[in-house]
Amino acid sequence: MTVKETLTVTIQPPPIHYDLVFGENLLSQAFAYAKTHNFRPFLITTQAIQDLLPHVNEDKIVLPQGESIKSRAMKEKIEDALIERGCGRETCLIAVGGGVILDLVGFIAATYCRGISYISIPTTLIAMTDAAIGGKTGVNVEEAKNWIGAFHHPRKVFIDFTLITTLPQKEFVSGLSETLKHSLIADPDLFHFLETHFEEILARDPLVIKEMVSRSCRIKAKIIEQDPFETRGLRRTLNFGHTIGHALETLSNYSLSHGEAVLIGIKIEAAIAHRLDYLSTASFERICAFLDKLPVSMEFPDHFPYEMMSRDKKGAHRFVVLTGIGSVAPFDGEYVTHLTKENLIEGWNDVVCHY
Repeated sequence: MTVKETLTVTIQPPPIHYDLVFGENLLSQAFAYAKTHNFRPFLITTQAIQDLLPHVNEDKIVLPQGESIKSRAMKEKIEDALIERGCGRETCLIAVGGGVILDLVGFIAATYCRGISYISIPTTLIAMTDAAIGGKTGVNVEEAKNWIGAFHHPRKVFIDFTLITTLPQKEFVSGLSETLKHSLIADPDLFHFLETHFEEILARDPLVIKEMVSRSCRIKAKIIEQDPFETRGLRRTLNFGHTIGHALETLSNYSLSHGEAVLIGIKIEAAIAHRLDYLSTASFERICAFLDKLPVSMEFPDHFPYEMMSRDKKGAHRFVVLTGIGSVAPFDGEYVTHLTKENLIEGWNDVVCHY
């Protein structure tokens, strides 16, 4: 008779804590923080960002600009460069850039030497309120966005408000997409703040921007604290506007920026919620009025990206549905529901036919 034995290994992961530091001219603080913890800091940024930064004598890699660098091939090149320079587990990568850099560097940190530390310094509005918080890292493949990646949280995040002043207006405006999304899924008061301070936001009034970014970050932090690995459903609410947005972004071969794509996704997904009688006409009209005031063009492809959405790793055609400004349908704790192709195309037509 064969004797079978079962040995159970139970590992309690330690809690994850990291600070978001808000301020100005924070690059030197980031390097000082790394050295204080006996890390070897290693800067990874892009040429455009490096030109805006004070000179640093630390090890660094300067990458080209654009979504195309967020790839398996670039990840391998950077890993090879780290190996060549003798970087080991004591290395702390310092990612300075937009969401592309933060996602790429975070993924490298997740796998290099089976996991090393990294610090995020987001340079765009959208990265400050999205990619810098939550530990989602990854790279794109030809078929879809962020298909390969890992959860790996930074040691610290430095949100430097001086960098917002360097953004081109188009990038700044499209970067409002994540803050708008946060207000729509969780905070009606933030949406009211965006409405009533619209002109000051576009003028980048320092006090208004600091308040807006801080409130947006708090919303995302609160959600990920409750559902850090998207296993309980709540974190799925952060996908509002992204299911369609990611499909449009990929379909455009990334000529459409992430922020622009999400703004379009927000409008179409709000239209679907309205058509299905989850979202009132008054709330839908407020959302549309805000979006229509933004100085950014809504550019739609020739056809609805149904097949592209089928490749979404979060689940084909599973959507967050708004029930009001600041609330979503819980769907028994799943926070998403399956929508038919007919539902999606009708919502798409409701929006596209107005342009």
